[in-house]
Amino acid sequence: MNGLICILLFLISFSAFGQRRWIDFAWDENRDVYSYEVELYSVDEKGKNSLVFKEKFNESKWSKQVVPGQYNFRMRGFDKRDVPGQWSEFSFIDVRLPAPIYINPLPSDNLEGIEELEEKIFFEWKNVEGAKFYYVEVWNDKVHKKVYTKDNKHEFTIPVAQKYEWRVVALINKDDPLPEKEGNGVKFFLNGGALKAPFVEHKVEDGKFKFSWTKPKYTTDFEYQLMKLGLNHKWTVFDRNGYFNKEKLEYDLEKFQGEFRFALRAKTDGRASSPYSFIEFNVKGKDIVIHAKKTQNSHNLKKDNPFFYSLGLELTYLDYYGESRERDTIVETRFKGQRYFLEGSYQDFYSLWKHRVGWYLTDVNNVDYSIRLSEIHYLVGQTKVYARIPFEFSGGVFYKEDLFIVGDRYTNNLSFERVGTTGPVGMIAPFYRYNRYFDFGAEAKLFWHAISLETPNDEKLNQSLSFYNKLYVTYKHKEEETYTFFIGHYINSISYKANTDEDSVAKEGTDNLAESTGFSVGMRVNKFF
Repeated sequence: MNGLICILLFLISFSAFGQRRWIDFAWDENRDVYSYEVELYSVDEKGKNSLVFKEKFNESKWSKQVVPGQYNFRMRGFDKRDVPGQWSEFSFIDVRLPAPIYINPLPSDNLEGIEELEEKIFFEWKNVEGAKFYYVEVWNDKVHKKVYTKDNKHEFTIPVAQKYEWRVVALINKDDPLPEKEGNGVKFFLNGGALKAPFVEHKVEDGKFKFSWTKPKYTTDFEYQLMKLGLNHKWTVFDRNGYFNKEKLEYDLEKFQGEFRFALRAKTDGRASSPYSFIEFNVKGKDIVIHAKKTQNSHNLKKDNPFFYSLGLELTYLDYYGESRERDTIVETRFKGQRYFLEGSYQDFYSLWKHRVGWYLTDVNNVDYSIRLSEIHYLVGQTKVYARIPFEFSGGVFYKEDLFIVGDRYTNNLSFERVGTTGPVGMIAPFYRYNRYFDFGAEAKLFWHAISLETPNDEKLNQSLSFYNKLYVTYKHKEEETYTFFIGHYINSISYKANTDEDSVAKEGTDNLAESTGFSVGMRVNKFF
């Protein structure tokens, strides 16, 4: 009967608390002892023992799963006559609850505060089944706050701009002993509210443009960027410094001309950087016009219009020159056509890498023949300033379709074939900012036709080059829209060796050449985001 009662008590305890943990005991064997008996008692808040396990066995070790709590354990041995010895002294066992799972803050978190001195921070964790209390503690070298709570979250008000550690311990009784906190804390950093934006002033003196500004409280250094408005009305960095510790800066007026934006923010350790203070101005000769002075609320410098797309139309006039594969017939014919295109561009502000994607369709025709040719370009590059002139240098890959004029080996008839090639493409694009409304620029692209993707009879492509040069002027109609007018010149040259098969009209190994030159005039509309 007693054994049955013990089992029932265990089952009730397990059902009440839900989580069990293993406890293990082992001891030295004694040759005079043939069996062992153990008893395990739970200890309540008043220190009273209640038997939960009693077991007899022959091994010198014992393991059992128990719910978290405080226990007393004792044992005794039996000789070969099954006569019991004396009970051992009680051994006290403190079985802990499992550690809570942290929700906020997590290890190495950087919490963003908004206050100047102190911030209210919520500390949160997952509930532990069986826990009646939680001990919450947050500390560093200067601060130590703690509390007992029954909830799974608590709010502390602590100073900003400091490193902290915190921990939470699940308890059954409020006066349960606590584990050592050293090495058990979750570390995080609490940033303070953003610094105030510096107030920027300017003046022209002794042929120099001079900036000066205030130093907000807590500031340790400044970050500034001087940007120039250039191609397609995009801002590019002319000068910058991320750790500037002075409160003034000056530039020689003779060294830069054009439209500029000066952006400055204050920085410090442990607090959010200030918003940016901007001055937009134009330098033309010795004349300076200030367009705007403002502060941007975002803590990150937002680049104006990092993405734009262009829709355009070109009127294209092409002269094609081809050599027959068999009869060395020289053929000249004139095509004209229209070229439609869609271009997209994105420039990452911090790395300054600019990505360009273009899709082009060209409809060309003469009296006897018409065809649609397509191109796809992808280029990535950066803008560099040389002799006060910005140059965009880009490289990438392309796919391009061209027109071959083919001579028949059996007749004097001509046929036209589409040829697809791919390879690397490079571009250089200098530009000049005339004023707030007009840009002048040029663009030179070089295509290397390295791989043939489609030829009339799988011919082997020789190394071939193509060029496309363009001059343009861009007019700023409004902030989100500009118009570009341009003229272009093409030089396209592709050659390959003929490949003979059953259906081929070519002689094996004959060099064949397809050249085209032409010019175009066009317009495109640039839309910015």
